[in-house]
Amino acid sequence: MFGVSGERLRCLLKHISKIAIVCYNINAAARFYLVHPRGLQPGTVAPPAAHRGKKELPPDLLTHDFSLDTVWGIGFHKRGITMRVRIRTPSLALFSLMMAVSVPAPVVATPSETATITVGDAPFSVAFTPDGEKAYIVNWLDDSVSVIGVATVEVVDSIHVGRGPNSVAFSPKGKKAYVTNYWTGTVSVITTATGKETDTIDVGNGPRSVAFSPKGKKAFVVNGDDSTVSRITVATGDVRDTIHVGNGPLSVAFSPRGKMAYTANYDDATVSVITVARGKVTDTIHVGNGSRFVALSPNGEKAYVANALDDTVSVIAVATGDVTDTITVGDYPRSVAFSPDGEKAYVANALDDTVSVIAVATGDVTDTINVGHGPFSVAFSPDGEKAYVANYSDDTVSVITPG
Repeated sequence: MFGVSGERLRCLLKHISKIAIVCYNINAAARFYLVHPRGLQPGTVAPPAAHRGKKELPPDLLTHDFSLDTVWGIGFHKRGITMRVRIRTPSLALFSLMMAVSVPAPVVATPSETATITVGDAPFSVAFTPDGEKAYIVNWLDDSVSVIGVATVEVVDSIHVGRGPNSVAFSPKGKKAYVTNYWTGTVSVITTATGKETDTIDVGNGPRSVAFSPKGKKAFVVNGDDSTVSRITVATGDVRDTIHVGNGPLSVAFSPRGKMAYTANYDDATVSVITVARGKVTDTIHVGNGSRFVALSPNGEKAYVANALDDTVSVIAVATGDVTDTITVGDYPRSVAFSPDGEKAYVANALDDTVSVIAVATGDVTDTINVGHGPFSVAFSPDGEKAYVANYSDDTVSVITPG
């Protein structure tokens, strides 16, 4: 008996269908059918009755049995069906060679940079609108936001904001965008329907990052120069209160359900855990050196922290608050983003012009993508089909097709 999984069997049938004679042992009927290869659909087998040219098989063909608990796609869906693949070949050695060599592994597309878009001066951060139609790039040195049309892959607008813009986030419905302005200690409020700055909100000293709660009622802004978080009530634009966190916070992220928020604190290599309802820090997690960015996985089970000074990503188990893994990435990781399906994480490495691709299930770096000079920020489109990287040093955005 040659055991194989159902998925493997479908793969084998797909690749050997030009030379294979496929037959079925349908329980008590015990009949064998010759199925013409042209009748086979890619990766599946249709019921014998659906094909022409069926006949009794000669007994001298080499046979290997594939027993499946459940078969789907051959016209039967029940337990106990045995499928047999018979190869017309003169020797077992030739059959073994074919099994070992002739069935290629599935081709896996590798992620790569597929386009480059010129934007403003010193692009610092990138975010997609919730509908995925546009991306906003904040440009540190010319106090602007470049608006990219995703379908056309070009800049369609430029919005003037405060001095030193360094982070951007969208409300869940996409009606507003908040931009943190470092030098003015403000948040610019952009109405996305018009593409205009319609309000400014005074926050703390040196605002560095902003995030909306999942329901969009609150926005948290981390102020790097006074180690606080400003809590904004979105409906009114008022700062409700201020939360003290670790030293030098540079990034903030909410859990998917919005009950917790996390800040990455660069100066003391920690992550502050905030219970949102209480507005207080309820835990502090020690991570790598130069912790400058934190992101939560879509299922909320893991938090990734980019540690710029030791070239690692700390993996936090959210349920326990423990660091369960440390992943070595590129030189000076500044930003991390999870793919929408949670299977991959991209890390922008500012000093070696790369993006590290992490397989979340294993924590392995599976690929390295070359991008522009000084990648500061990375974000996935909502559908996961694109990733944008803001390259600070050459005023571009790299467009990555994840593969």
